[in-house]
Amino acid sequence: MTITVNDEPVYTDVTTVKTYLGITGTTWDDEIADDIATAARDIDQQCDQFFYETAANQTRGYIPQNPGYCITDPISEFVSLTAQESTWVRDQDFMLEPLNNDLQGQPFTAIRTIARPFIFTQAQIPAGWAGFDGRIYITAKFGWPAVPNQIVQANKIAAARLFHRKNAPLGVISFSNEVAARMAGADADVNHLLEPFGLVSLF
Repeated sequence: MTITVNDEPVYTDVTTVKTYLGITGTTWDDEIADDIATAARDIDQQCDQFFYETAANQTRGYIPQNPGYCITDPISEFVSLTAQESTWVRDQDFMLEPLNNDLQGQPFTAIRTIARPFIFTQAQIPAGWAGFDGRIYITAKFGWPAVPNQIVQANKIAAARLFHRKNAPLGVISFSNEVAARMAGADADVNHLLEPFGLVSLF
């Protein structure tokens, strides 16, 4: 089940982040909710994918990288593929890759054809297909079937870090009149958690 904050899909919740921060009461709930949503979208952007599952089937178009291969958004629950104005048959006309990802609770992220091309050279386009559309269309639930634990932890830590920024003008945290420290430019723990998912250094 997808968690939402401010009607946005996220990977942790306000109660969890408040517990992590040692906060009781509801004074900061709205700000923490904003921090959670902001961190979740930054994670998606920097990893170039999202980790929640779409609520309903969607149809998305893609341009194949070559005649036999097409990279897609993460596919959680595949329904159908249409190419060359016809519906193709899974495991007969194409296969979903990486193979066996569904057995590991992970999405498929590519399509590979079996003995037929997605696209043609100009000379190979069949007669009467002068206006041939080389795109393929996939109907599926997109995203991840379950949010990876690393993403849950990263969203929690990153949201807490954003919350602390209110006490860190110019990135400096003051502990007393005599003691202050500068926040690190990036959170090593968050970066480590996100690295397997395509992280471009963020937190």
